[in-house]
Amino acid sequence: MGGQADLMFNSMVASAPYVRGGKLRVLAFTSRERNPEWPNVPTVAEAVPGFSAGGWQGMLAPAGTPPEVIRKINADVVRILQQPEIRQRLAQLGAEPVGNTPEATQAFVREEKTRWADLIRESGLKLDM
Repeated sequence: MGGQADLMFNSMVASAPYVRGGKLRVLAFTSRERNPEWPNVPTVAEAVPGFSAGGWQGMLAPAGTPPEVIRKINADVVRILQQPEIRQRLAQLGAEPVGNTPEATQAFVREEKTRWADLIRESGLKLDM
C-alpha cells in the first residue's frame, strides 16, 4: 500500500478490506482450493502442484481438560459457526469456517506439525539467533 513491498504473504482476514478498497491485489491463494469470496483468483497449487500453505485458527485447551468440557465447548462453537450470519461475516472477512470435531482438530494439528517439521528438516533451515 505504501509502495515498499512488491509482494507479500498475508491472511485474507487482514488483507480483505484493502483488497476490496483497491489498495491491494490478490495474485493467488496459498490454500489448496480457491476462496469462494474470490473465485476468479487462482491458487498457487494451480501453477505448483501440491503447494499448500494456508493459515488456520483453532481453539485449543490445556492438557488434562475434562473431555466433557471439550465436548461442550466444541458443540457450542460448531453451533455458532453454523449460523448463517456468522458464516456470512466470516466469509466477508476472507475466513472459511470449518467447525471440526476435537479428534479431527487433533489429527490436523499433528499433520501440520509433521508436515512443517519435515519441510524445515528437508530444506536445511537453521534458526539464527
